[in-house]
Amino acid sequence: MSIVEELLNHIYNIEGMVRALKDEVKKIQRESDKINRMLSLKGYWIDWRYVYGCGPYACLRWIEGGKVRAKYLGKRVDLERLKLPESERVRLEEMLERVRLRAEKLKGIVKKAERVLSKTLDDYLEDGE
Repeated sequence: MSIVEELLNHIYNIEGMVRALKDEVKKIQRESDKINRMLSLKGYWIDWRYVYGCGPYACLRWIEGGKVRAKYLGKRVDLERLKLPESERVRLEEMLERVRLRAEKLKGIVKKAERVLSKTLDDYLEDGE
């Protein structure tokens, strides 16, 4: 393998790592958006359904994983007071904090890699002149 082929292989490896980093950032963003939407009850809607001629019954609906999900709310629902149970809100906030910590850790890794690569390239370019 020639030196140029070896260099190209290393560059391809770096590009693969960058793609993996981008994928992880997108995953973190999707998770964060989903949790924030759940915390604010956006992306949810109420359907009123009749079951065997009885009702109407309120049903909370949302889309998750490409499927419509539902939770039975009952016949009498005060829509003004509709909110997440405290335990669910706490669970979601803890999940959001874990996602934020992952993002912070990844940010530190990326910044360190950027500094190392930048310094190495700067040193190379200074020596090459």
